[in-house]
Amino acid sequence: MVGPGVATSDLVRHCSRLFVTGANLEPARLSVVLRKGDALGMLAVMTGSSRAPVFTVAWPESEYGGMNVESGVLLSHRETLAGIDDVESRAAEYERLVARAYERGSTLNTASVVGIDDVIDPAETRRWIDHGLTSVPNSKPLRRGRRTFLDTW
Repeated sequence: MVGPGVATSDLVRHCSRLFVTGANLEPARLSVVLRKGDALGMLAVMTGSSRAPVFTVAWPESEYGGMNVESGVLLSHRETLAGIDDVESRAAEYERLVARAYERGSTLNTASVVGIDDVIDPAETRRWIDHGLTSVPNSKPLRRGRRTFLDTW
């Protein structure tokens, strides 16, 4: 979702409708991160923020980042990697950077700084959802007093 083609097609403006609509949903908002939480996709599914839902929990093996980890390393360290002439040394440095990025984006590391309420055993998922749905019988819109749909154009 990055590049000149996306910019000229106004894809971001079209996709922002998802954020606006999600932020004004009336049902209870519960988030369970199973596998990957990358960038705006994760926030869109979470109705705009990891703090907006009633709770946000994650499975232990989930990962977080601004984009796919390998692509993020290639993009952010492009000049460093290009400056290494030896192919084996470049590959070793790339693997080191990827390992460091995976460590930074691990569930426990992310949960310590981002709005994740708990890292749960996958077997506890049903209990969390059941408790979340029964604890919020009269959920209110995230932003009171606003229209439930606002066209982003």
